[in-house]
Amino acid sequence: MKKLMAPALCLLLTQNMFAQFRFDNKLYKTIFWEDLCKDLQQQKDYLLLDVRSPGEYSDTSQYESLNIGHLKGAINVDIHTLPDSIGKLDAYKNKTIYVYCSHSQRSRRVSKMLSEKGFTNIVNVNGGMTILNLIKDKNIPCAKSIYESSNQFKILSPEEICKIVATDKNIFLIDVRNDSSFNETSTVEARNAYGKLKKSINISFANLANSLTQIPSNKKIILIDDFGNESVKAAKLLLAKGYKDINVLFNGLDEWAYTDISELSCKNDLIERNRSYKFISAEELSKLDIVKEGLILDIRTDSEYRNIAKDYWRNIGNLKNAVNIPSANLNEKLNDIEAYKNKPVVVYSFSSSPDIFSSAKLLTDKGFKNVYVLAGGLFSVRWKAGNLKDHAYLNDLVTNVPADNY
Repeated sequence: MKKLMAPALCLLLTQNMFAQFRFDNKLYKTIFWEDLCKDLQQQKDYLLLDVRSPGEYSDTSQYESLNIGHLKGAINVDIHTLPDSIGKLDAYKNKTIYVYCSHSQRSRRVSKMLSEKGFTNIVNVNGGMTILNLIKDKNIPCAKSIYESSNQFKILSPEEICKIVATDKNIFLIDVRNDSSFNETSTVEARNAYGKLKKSINISFANLANSLTQIPSNKKIILIDDFGNESVKAAKLLLAKGYKDINVLFNGLDEWAYTDISELSCKNDLIERNRSYKFISAEELSKLDIVKEGLILDIRTDSEYRNIAKDYWRNIGNLKNAVNIPSANLNEKLNDIEAYKNKPVVVYSFSSSPDIFSSAKLLTDKGFKNVYVLAGGLFSVRWKAGNLKDHAYLNDLVTNVPADNY
């Protein structure tokens, strides 16, 4: 799940994030979506507080992949205006306030802020609207009654795609990336990394308006891209052209790679990719005893690895037993890791940054046989541990986390 997002959004949403995990269930309570429905039934008077931007709340944000609906009855107070608007919430100072956002980063900051202002029963909803969109079809019984969106298209989780492809023959899958990404021929390795879904055809978003004759109007259209931005734009275009049953893969193929196979039954069966390296999820890494024979390779800069980066939010520790060779120095340091050519090598960075893929390709080009990219990077390990139910064990993979960013 979760999260991995386009690099620009990752930068936007991760700043000021990590200082909040250490206040979970101390300054404020937290709750998982799987438990929220029962909790709401037991509450007589509560407030649902959406702290995203007005654009996100109304599904009109310039960041297309963040237009993912909201909770019915929630009030919207942007985190950036909350300090000046906190008086609006005074009636709920001693009542339960459930705080949520898109990924449960801003909501944690607001939960801390409200608790410090004397609000006595603040509950952070772990994972935000991202998790709701990923598991609403199976693990949240009140999802249909609590979720609403102004989007005229439907957001599908990877697992929903699995079920539809297996049972519905009246579907048409369109990959709206550039043909070089679809065919894995881009000069930028990160664009080649994800492969493509089987049975999908490639019509780039740039050519979509002029290719409508290739798109049947009587089928369920499923749109696919890398991070969930252009697929949403494509959905709006097709709706404007009169198409009815339009669906998008939530967060694109990055979400597909990020999701653990235990949560995605067709993960390997439905994907086609020709890269020599593989993806590995945080959950899979926790089960792989790589320390005994393999290498965990941290390709971040030395300052990030040592938690002294200028952007403090990048100082989030490192994987246990990791060896740091910055991506810029990897080619000249290959002799130092020659002994691992036939052993597992897991490459990771802060997130799904381009250098993680170019580094993995360099290794496989140089004869390394078992190279894995940690999907979502170190960010994914920390995020999943804090926001997915029964995933706190992933914290055991990480060490040297600064106290201010725990």
